[in-house]
Amino acid sequence: MIKLIVLSQDRASQCDVLLSSIFSRFEAAIPYSVTVVFGASNEHYAEGYTYLQKKYSQQNVEFKNIVVTDKHHSSAYTNVLNLARILKDSSLYKKKTNFKEVLESSLTGCSHIGLFTDECIIYKQMRITTEILNLLSVSSSSTTFSTRLGMNVIQKPQNIRDQTRYCSWNSGNEVSSLWSESFSVKGNLYDAEFLIEFLRPLYYNSVQTLEKYASESVKKYKALQKNYCFHRQRVVEVHIDEAKSFSRKEINNEYIQGNELHFVIPDAINKPSVDAINVGFNVGAASTYTEVPPSVLTQKIIHEGKHKIAYRTNTKVGL
Repeated sequence: MIKLIVLSQDRASQCDVLLSSIFSRFEAAIPYSVTVVFGASNEHYAEGYTYLQKKYSQQNVEFKNIVVTDKHHSSAYTNVLNLARILKDSSLYKKKTNFKEVLESSLTGCSHIGLFTDECIIYKQMRITTEILNLLSVSSSSTTFSTRLGMNVIQKPQNIRDQTRYCSWNSGNEVSSLWSESFSVKGNLYDAEFLIEFLRPLYYNSVQTLEKYASESVKKYKALQKNYCFHRQRVVEVHIDEAKSFSRKEINNEYIQGNELHFVIPDAINKPSVDAINVGFNVGAASTYTEVPPSVLTQKIIHEGKHKIAYRTNTKVGL
């Protein structure tokens, strides 16, 4: 069993786009399931996740809620390094959540784990073969598989090997930040047993502190130095520029009214992340971010001093 774990915070609409891409473009040699670990900073965003859960109630998706707690996880006090980080890092000290507990409880009952954030999208057909799973299992503590990297991505490491079905490189001495993220929650695959043992002693309370301190541990213990990826990336992280398009709150407002997020990914991709273009909404329709008919017209309208782009659906405008 492969578990695809989606980490989401206040972005139910973007999480929906990712889930849609998983069910339309992801396949594997063995069964897989999807778990969404989400947090909502207020009732407004919580309503978005309620809508999302109803939409996927008939799919194999489990939802787990992150909440604020009154104390740190016990690992914060049983490890000297964790205690030192809390005293130094205000983001760890001030914010107490059940994120660590919820995430690590989701890692059991499977052989492999895929970690994604709600800004990720599977934009090309992706199949996880038995060969890929075996690569992760044979040397579990030293191997990871990135779906966000490929030969189309810039700043390739000098030691990269372009093989028939995938590419490999050693990240130990890499300078390029694009290729040195051996631990990532943005489309990386891991052996489940390794990930459970690796994360157990770490204390973290958010996606940001998870990546920060897990990455530090990877470098300290020289873990996950053997990296693999497809010949061409399958996943891209899509950023929505809130200053130029819609704010997170506006997107959530539209989503809970049944108007689902719709944007276009640039044709030429050479980075793990891109900026979305033509951000708008499909009025009462499912998200189909890759299939925008040429006849669909956009119109710019002024709203709170910003240029917004909305798609026309018949006579309605999704804004």
